[in-house]
Amino acid sequence: MKFFRYTVCAALCLLALFACKKEEEEAEIKPSLIGSLTVPFPSYVLAGQVIDVSFAGITHPEGKGLGFVFKDPLSEKMDTVRRENDPPEKTGDFQYVIPDTLGTFSVSMGVFADGYYSKMSYGSFTVIKPGLHGGALTNHGIAPEDLKITAPDGQEYYYARIGSRNWFRQNVRKNASGISYNTSSIALDPIFGRYYTWEEARSACPDGWRLPTENDWVDLAKALGCSDAAARKDFTGLAGSLMADAYFDGKKMWVYWQAVPITDASHFCALPTGYALWNGTRYAFRDFDVRAVFWTADESGDDALYRSIYQNRNMLFIGAADKQSFAASVRCVQDAL
Repeated sequence: MKFFRYTVCAALCLLALFACKKEEEEAEIKPSLIGSLTVPFPSYVLAGQVIDVSFAGITHPEGKGLGFVFKDPLSEKMDTVRRENDPPEKTGDFQYVIPDTLGTFSVSMGVFADGYYSKMSYGSFTVIKPGLHGGALTNHGIAPEDLKITAPDGQEYYYARIGSRNWFRQNVRKNASGISYNTSSIALDPIFGRYYTWEEARSACPDGWRLPTENDWVDLAKALGCSDAAARKDFTGLAGSLMADAYFDGKKMWVYWQAVPITDASHFCALPTGYALWNGTRYAFRDFDVRAVFWTADESGDDALYRSIYQNRNMLFIGAADKQSFAASVRCVQDAL
């Protein structure tokens, strides 16, 4: 009889525990806020750069106010920048000044409302040194006293004579068009330049300079010893003499391959910045740290031609890509006096 009472008690306790757990699970089920929150920090930034932090993208299903929290990347302190019952004019948006500390930092932002699941978004940014000399890009082979021009928009470009032409040693960064790598325009445009569609590339060079034709590339190839170079053909044995053995933020950009002796004998200073591809909603960056891609002025049917360098092949390849969805780097050329 005692055993029966113990069994019944145990069963009742188990039932009560299950009921409590079920009530807890049901109590935890909440509706969700509408939308998504995006961390607005670029991948790479400079010390002192000002970031506009916005909590746009999330709405309350009932039209009520939302609360916002932000975790300071340096102090890692979480602050409430807006409460649910604050007046509408207090948006919670603010400006964050990038600290004068090199390194990579994590960012956390969140939205909350009573009776709803909160939403959090996470990201990170890397603070780098600015400029070409003494900055994040090192061992690029360009000296301050080397030949350079100042474009009408104020941008300075170093150039070198190769064959019978003068060539830019840097990718164009005209900010009236094109896109920046991972939206990091302030920090990275001076280092990697911008990516342009073919139509944008046609007008990207400053006055007196032009987008190189296939004949310009053939002249470059022959000047570097490729005697059988011809338009619309791959050039063999040239990649190493065009590649800069550069480091970005302490990391070697071109991965070492024994078959590709990197000398940058031409002073062309090619960097593996890859290309960008429009996917219907945004640009996706491809082959960064793997190859360099440069537009030519020549067309091939509905496409346009480009020249590219892969990290593991000592060749300057010829390729074709869509004029609207494909974005590549631009080097400018002019006939040397």
